[in-house]
Amino acid sequence: MPKKQKPTLSPEEGMRLKQEKVEKEFQKKRLIIKYKKFVKVIGILLIITIIGLAIFYVVRKVQKPPLEQKAEQIIEKPPANFEIETQQIKILPNGVNRYDVLVIVADDDLNWGVPRLEYNIMLENKDKLIVGERQGTTFILPDQKKSIIELGIETQGSVVDASVELKIKDVQKLTSPPELNLIAENLTYQTLDTKSKVNGTLANQTPFGLNEIIINILVYDKAGELQGLNYTTINDLSSNAKRDFSVLWRKQLSVKKPQIVVEPYVNPYNSAPFLDVYSEGQMLEY
Repeated sequence: MPKKQKPTLSPEEGMRLKQEKVEKEFQKKRLIIKYKKFVKVIGILLIITIIGLAIFYVVRKVQKPPLEQKAEQIIEKPPANFEIETQQIKILPNGVNRYDVLVIVADDDLNWGVPRLEYNIMLENKDKLIVGERQGTTFILPDQKKSIIELGIETQGSVVDASVELKIKDVQKLTSPPELNLIAENLTYQTLDTKSKVNGTLANQTPFGLNEIIINILVYDKAGELQGLNYTTINDLSSNAKRDFSVLWRKQLSVKKPQIVVEPYVNPYNSAPFLDVYSEGQMLEY
């Protein structure tokens, strides 16, 4: 069977087909050049963006302090010279090689108090050797002078002197020194056979209900010398309520006309209503 022959094109048609082919090639190359140019621009922009972000990160890293440092800058702390001062120590014999001790401490700062104050009372003999000691924990409010009483500390021999070590464990800033009006009324002193006793009534004139009140009792003679010290506690005393209290010594105190000092103390750092009124910032470890 004879082969089918291709149709013969005229010179004009041949020229037209060549032009169309050339034009298609041109359009294809133009698209490729345009695409390469677009990709190049995108690449340059991406590189600029990455460099900009890197520079921004480095600058922020240099200028911005670490989180720990930032937190430390925000938290307010007591003054550098903040401390609780021991103002007085008194020792009273209470049997053979047993002693009662009164320690008076003071917080002179108007805003910073101590919810947890550790103390160590050390009793010394004539050779300055420690023959007895007692540890404890107390609290103190801003601008407050406070008595610490420890009874019946046993020793290994006679005591002629004492010292105290204080360690602040927590601090709390208050907006102002709080006024906790706890008033002692109807004080009486009695001698019963070989015993001595002080009775009284405590009135809670604060706006807060109080879970526990420590009542220190100091008995002085007419010359102002300390003759006896003791303490008791009252629990759950509502605002504007009163409660009777008494303390007993199992000996007669050497005093005829006693001057009785009653010092009630309450730890308001454990009271949410109190902290809502007076606290400023959080409680801090010292």
